[in-house]
Amino acid sequence: MPDQALKAGPAVINRLFTGGLWATLGKGVFLLSSLAVNALLTHLLSPEAVGAYYLMASIAAIGALVALLGMQHAVVRVVAGCADQAKNSGARRAFRGAFVVFLAGALLTGLIYALWLGRWLGTRVFDAPLLVSFSALTAAWIVLRGGQIFVSQGLRSYHQLKLGSIFDGTATTVIIMAGFAALLLVKPSIGLDAALMVTILALLTSLLIGGRYLRRAYLQTPAEAGIELRGVLRIGFPLFILSIAIPGLSEAHIWILGGAASEDQVAIYGVVNRLAKFVVISLIIVNEVIPSTIAQLWRLGDRMAIEKTLRTVATISAIPAILIVVVLAFAGGDLLALVFGEFYREGSTALLILVLAQAVNALSGSPGILLIMSDYQNVTMVIGIIAGILGLAISLGTVATHGVNGIATGAGTSIVVHNFLMWLYCRKRIGITTHMRFDIIRSMYDFANILKTYKKHDG
Repeated sequence: MPDQALKAGPAVINRLFTGGLWATLGKGVFLLSSLAVNALLTHLLSPEAVGAYYLMASIAAIGALVALLGMQHAVVRVVAGCADQAKNSGARRAFRGAFVVFLAGALLTGLIYALWLGRWLGTRVFDAPLLVSFSALTAAWIVLRGGQIFVSQGLRSYHQLKLGSIFDGTATTVIIMAGFAALLLVKPSIGLDAALMVTILALLTSLLIGGRYLRRAYLQTPAEAGIELRGVLRIGFPLFILSIAIPGLSEAHIWILGGAASEDQVAIYGVVNRLAKFVVISLIIVNEVIPSTIAQLWRLGDRMAIEKTLRTVATISAIPAILIVVVLAFAGGDLLALVFGEFYREGSTALLILVLAQAVNALSGSPGILLIMSDYQNVTMVIGIIAGILGLAISLGTVATHGVNGIATGAGTSIVVHNFLMWLYCRKRIGITTHMRFDIIRSMYDFANILKTYKKHDG
C-alpha cells in the first residue's frame, strides 16, 4: 500500500499544485469581479431592489442545491476514483446516473418554484411583491445555477481542475460584471428585471460553454453501456441532505431578516455577508482543488500524506485570510461606505461579527472535505444540522431587538460551531488533524520532504 501511494504521489502532487495555481487565478478574478458586481448593483438599484435581488440570489442558491439532489458531490466521489482506470471502470455509468438524477431534480424544482413556491414565498413569507413578479426568472436562475455547479464539479471529477475553477462562478461573474458596467454607462439606474436578465444570460452562456468541455472529458473515458443509479444515490442522498442543511440553514438567516425587517436591512446584510466571505477566499480555492486528491489518497490508505497535505494547504490559505481579517476588522465601515455607498456603513458591526466567525473557518482548514471524501458524509450531515439549528435559534431570538447584528451573531455562531465540531471529529475519530500549522517553516519543510520522496520514488 505505501508503494502504491508513492507511485501515485507525483501525479497527485502535480495535479494539486497545477490545479491550485489555476484555482487561485480563477478565484482572484472571481474575487475582484464579485466585488465589482456588488458595488455596481448597489449603484444601479435602489436599496429595496438590492434587497429583493439578494433574496432571490439566496433562494436560487438553495433551490440549485435542491435541484442537484447531492449529485455534485456524488459525481466527484464516484467518477474521480475510477475515471483514470481502464475499461469497465464504471466512470461513464456513474456519470450518466448522476446526470439523470440531477436533470430530473432540476426540472421538478424549477416547475414547482415557477408555478407555486415563488408566489407563496412572496406573499406569505416575505411580503415582497417583487418575488412574485419575477418568480419565473428566479426559477430559471435556480435551474441554470444547478447546472453550473454540476458542470464544474463534473469537470473536477475528471481532474479538469482548471476548467472547473473557471466555470464554477468565475466566468459567470465576469459576464455579469461586464453587463452591469455596460448598463451603468448607458443608464445610471435600472430596474430589477434588467439586473435579473443579465444574470440569467450570464449563467446560460457559462453553462453552455462549460458543458461542451464536460462532454469532451466524458467522451475520453472508455465506452460503457448501462447506467449506475444505486451507487450515486447511496452517496448522493446524505450529501443532498447535508448540502441543504448547511447552506439552507445558513441562507435561512437572511430569510428570517427578510420576514422581520425591511428590504433595506436585507440589502445591508447581503452586502456584509458577501464581503465577510472574502476572508475564506483562499480556503475556498483549496477546497476546490483537493477533494479528488483526498479521495484518491484515502483509497490508497496514505493517511500521513492526507494530514500533511491538509495541514500545509490550511497554513497556506490561512495566511491571506489573517491579513484580510485585520483589514476588515479595523476598516470595515470605511470600506463599506467607499465601495457600496454611505448607506451601507451601518453594517460595520455585523461585518466584524461575521469576519471573526469566518476567521475560525479559515484556521480550521478543510475538515468537511476530509469527512466527505472519506465516506463520513452522514457525520458531516448531523454536525451541519446541529450547528445550523443552533445558529437559527440565536437569529430568531435576537432579530427583533438587534436586527442585522442579531442575524450576524446567529450566522457567525453556526459557522464557528460547525467548523469546530468537524475539526474535533476528524482529530478524535479519524485520527487526522486539519488545522493550520502555526510553525509555518516546519509545515513547508515537511511538505517539501513528501514531494522529494515522491520524486525520488518516481525516478
